[in-house]
Amino acid sequence: WAAIDHYEAAEVSPLSPLRVLAWFSGRLLSTAHWVPPLSVYKLQSWEVLFGSAVLLGLLTLVWFRPQRTAIWAAWVALTLLPFLFIPEELVLEFLPEGPSRYLYLASAGSSVLIALGLAELTARRPRWCGLLALFALMALLVSSYAGIKRVEGFSHYTSGRHHIAANYIEEGAYRLRLAIVEGGDTIPLQDAYLRRCMALLYLSRDPSAELGEALEHFPNDYMLGAIAAVLGSEDPATSERSVEWINAALRRTASSGLGDVFRAHIATIYLNLGKGYLRQNDRAAARSALERALQMNPQSGEVQRLLKEIG
Repeated sequence: WAAIDHYEAAEVSPLSPLRVLAWFSGRLLSTAHWVPPLSVYKLQSWEVLFGSAVLLGLLTLVWFRPQRTAIWAAWVALTLLPFLFIPEELVLEFLPEGPSRYLYLASAGSSVLIALGLAELTARRPRWCGLLALFALMALLVSSYAGIKRVEGFSHYTSGRHHIAANYIEEGAYRLRLAIVEGGDTIPLQDAYLRRCMALLYLSRDPSAELGEALEHFPNDYMLGAIAAVLGSEDPATSERSVEWINAALRRTASSGLGDVFRAHIATIYLNLGKGYLRQNDRAAARSALERALQMNPQSGEVQRLLKEIG
């Protein structure tokens, strides 16, 4: 339904569905079976060309190979077709872990094709063909084992997001830390750090160490920098400089059209900080943080409610 709404509301290029089909086809030989060192949640510039080559290969198998191979090649192609109708923008928005994990039926067929290819190579007369098949099988096993940890990292990332959305903040923060350690570039690392630090504020834990680690990776990131500035504003020694940074960042984001988004982010940081203080029963500090949150987002019903409860 989201795809239908998108097509009705936006001008979509006729080539866009073909790009998506090529993207998903390429993922069958990149991240659906293995997890190479690429960000699975992004469409890489080379993936459309690679996926087009995979589609061409499938059509070649359908037309020129024996019936058993042709049937499985057709199976893969047909099970990819439903994704033709999902706009690229919606894939990036609603599938943060990338399309690979949704290719269940297609990857079953590509697994059979890989097995058939290895069996055919093994059956050939020259001895080197059998050795080549053995080497390929060993490479498959090794690469699959190496990819398991990277896949686990992404599983922890999605699990952490879902737990936080369901208000299981403690478990969500723990899962995000596992994702950061195990996922590396496979996951959206900036987002994982950001969600983890916000969760730590809510849990009344100091995120400074992990925030410093995040800023080493993303030194110019405004969202992470905002958390550091808010924490700095709580320290009398750095308060003035931190408030100046926040005001300057508000002006810059406003000039770029992102002022409302950034202001809401600052408000959420102060809200989580206030909730953390409430967990420590520090009502004065909580009130101060929540009042700053209200300055950034005067329409926040949650902030208003918490301030009334504090009294």
